[in-house]
Amino acid sequence: MLDLNQIRPFLEASPNAYLIMWADKPHFTIVDANSAFCEITLTNASKIIGASVFDGFMVDGGEHNIKGVRVLRDCLERALLLKKKQRCALQRFDLRSGERSEVRFWSYEIAPLLDEEGEVRYLLQHVVDVTGSVLAEAEEKTLDPLIEAYPDAVGSLDLNGNFLSANKALLSLTECSKEELLRRSFIPFIARQDFSRVFAFFQKSIQGELQKFEANILSRAGNTYVASITTMPIKVNHDIIGVQFIARNISNLRIAEKQLELYHQRMSSIIESIRDGFFAVDRNSVIEYWNLEAERLFGIDSDQVVGQNLWHVLSTDLIPKFYSSQQRVFNERIAVRYEEYSVALQVWLEVAIFPSPNGLSVYLKDISERMAAERALEASEQRFKALVQNGSDVISIIDRQGNYQYMSPSSKATLGVEPGFWVGRNVLEFVHPEDKDRIERMLQVSHTMKQVHIEPFRFMRNGSEYRWIETVITDMTDDPAVGGLVTNTQDVTDRVEYVRAIEEQNKRLREIAFIQSHMVRAPLMRIKGLSDLICNYEKDEEQVKIMLGLMSEAVEELDHVIQDIIGKTDNL
Repeated sequence: MLDLNQIRPFLEASPNAYLIMWADKPHFTIVDANSAFCEITLTNASKIIGASVFDGFMVDGGEHNIKGVRVLRDCLERALLLKKKQRCALQRFDLRSGERSEVRFWSYEIAPLLDEEGEVRYLLQHVVDVTGSVLAEAEEKTLDPLIEAYPDAVGSLDLNGNFLSANKALLSLTECSKEELLRRSFIPFIARQDFSRVFAFFQKSIQGELQKFEANILSRAGNTYVASITTMPIKVNHDIIGVQFIARNISNLRIAEKQLELYHQRMSSIIESIRDGFFAVDRNSVIEYWNLEAERLFGIDSDQVVGQNLWHVLSTDLIPKFYSSQQRVFNERIAVRYEEYSVALQVWLEVAIFPSPNGLSVYLKDISERMAAERALEASEQRFKALVQNGSDVISIIDRQGNYQYMSPSSKATLGVEPGFWVGRNVLEFVHPEDKDRIERMLQVSHTMKQVHIEPFRFMRNGSEYRWIETVITDMTDDPAVGGLVTNTQDVTDRVEYVRAIEEQNKRLREIAFIQSHMVRAPLMRIKGLSDLICNYEKDEEQVKIMLGLMSEAVEELDHVIQDIIGKTDNL
């Protein structure tokens, strides 16, 4: 008979979270919950026992919790109907903590408990809080070396606005160390006059919208910066779990704009010396200034254009976007920047148009070399990512102690777990005990050699079996983009097992050869000797009979040896 009193002590002693429910569809009344379950769900058993599982956890977390309840109900009903375990790998269901809601992600398994007649009497739910690993996955997305080295500030926030990650530029902008910044709210870093507007943009981002805006940023030391910010949602399994952002410090640019508006007439000599193309027009689009770089870009001397209407000098096909952009600057009195390719000039241009007291100031920079370099870099990155993500080899980066810093996506197929599982773990944790000393020695050798080849050794796959792998370690610790030991690994289990099978076959062939050369020869020699004796005693019938008996025994022994040889060859 199914008795809960027998399993309650085991559940209560378990560090895992368990909930027991009656199989009373559609209510699924809660019968018991162990301490671990109450701890991770921020409740206590007395409040939920006797209530429906759907009443015990109120749907007050918005659409995510509504979806979570729907998925839970489906799992319970399938377990009841099929009498089999049902599993939900990942589901968001937020918990109420005081006046605020905490974002939580869960995975759970529901097992039916059958009575003596084979009917489902209870449903046992095993719950795991995977919020930490989900947020770690979000943080991992921003750990690319290229992002770390990116000149603009790049980081991510959780749904409560706390920092999850930050690159070097962001730490510099906020004047914080990573330990001081991570898990801290972004609110103290926003100027008071901009807070409401920035918070509104943040709310739109966690609703799934990309946002672009400017705001005044306060550093930890009290310095103020103007930043151009772009925010976008971070999604895992179609659920938004946070916000990623890019912030560019444009304080100097804004100061320069104000100075240009106030001192435009005094900056002619400076403008003439800058490397950007520059021209100024009045409110009627009459050209007032045209510097040497503008002469070079358009192939027109300043003497020919100053005093002329801009549209008599520049046709719209030279810089197609310019007309609509300068109209916007005139009408809205704001600065506009953009990049475009001029087919007529066959160059990429970065164009910045500023309003001035008398009209417009226009800067043009030939960025053809930069764009070509960016495209080449992008193509190179795509080729590298395609190689790493689609190749059959497992590529990883480890430090000199053997701790994983990066694992390529191909690890899922070869080693059975997601790449994020490996980061922070040590290689030796997964090496077979009999191979561990050898691999530890090879890691030491890699400290003094540029490249080390490690012969096949056994490595744990998916926590359940050992596979034979072969690895090449290349020291790239001096490369700032890598900063570690790069390993290329192949699964050679089939090759190793094939070689072993050949060795076993050779061993058995040697046994057969031994039998043929020794064991077959002995009875044959006896038969030959007996046949000679029979010839000598052919008139003594009694002796002949004895010798024939011995010869029969030798023949039977020879037959057994032949059958043994046949048996061994059958298995080759």
